[in-house]
Amino acid sequence: MTNEMVDRSSGTTEEAGGPVVAEGGGEMRAFEPEDLDAAVAFRRAIADPTERAVLDFLIDHPEERFDGAAIVRRLGLAGHRAVGRATFGLGTVAAGLGRRRPWREGQLGYLMPAAQAELLRRARERVG
Repeated sequence: MTNEMVDRSSGTTEEAGGPVVAEGGGEMRAFEPEDLDAAVAFRRAIADPTERAVLDFLIDHPEERFDGAAIVRRLGLAGHRAVGRATFGLGTVAAGLGRRRPWREGQLGYLMPAAQAELLRRARERVG
């Protein structure tokens, strides 16, 4: 048995402790603090208003963990599936740019690390 995890939202595979690799074989890079151009490209590629609202919510609450239900309540979304669809869409956009999702997610919810939140806040200021 392999120690492999598949990220179904972005079509990537991650060896435990190793890099995230796209199905095509290219490595998925994290958004680093100096990657403003990549963050701007990511922001510009997000057309869906729910995706943008979920991303903005995570940017505005760095280092805070929220489950899907809390995000639904805070944003007034129609249901928890809206958050799942939004994060799937955002993950797809990031993967299309060769980047990992800029948040962490797990059983306890979604969390945007402070460094990624700051980078994406700067991109939001530049793009709108």
